[in-house]
Amino acid sequence: MAPLYRVEYLDPHFAERFGALPRAAQRRALELLGRIAEGAITLGHPCGFQHRTGNLDDCRKVYFDIALDTDPTYRLIYRVLPNEREPKLVEAITVGPKFTYDAAGNRDSIYVRVAKLLERI
Repeated sequence: MAPLYRVEYLDPHFAERFGALPRAAQRRALELLGRIAEGAITLGHPCGFQHRTGNLDDCRKVYFDIALDTDPTYRLIYRVLPNEREPKLVEAITVGPKFTYDAAGNRDSIYVRVAKLLERI
């Protein structure tokens, strides 16, 4: 099936983050993004509001993992532009594990990264 919506990538490091995923997770992320581009724009759950991230109501998150019997480790965050009632474009914001750690061991969430990419914090 041909995609209904063009996909653009917001995170300048999207390809790098995607490449860091295990192969099976990469396949799953591509499958999910393909389904969204083919018209399943409400596949993900709304991100909503959190004190650390602000309002991410216009964004959706899809949980996924390699194993089906575990809590999903990875997230694909996207939004539909200009909105879900009049979809024209799917913006893949970022992809990766829910939490990442820097060299000092500080934990950061994918949702904080999204808020920074969207310049909301």
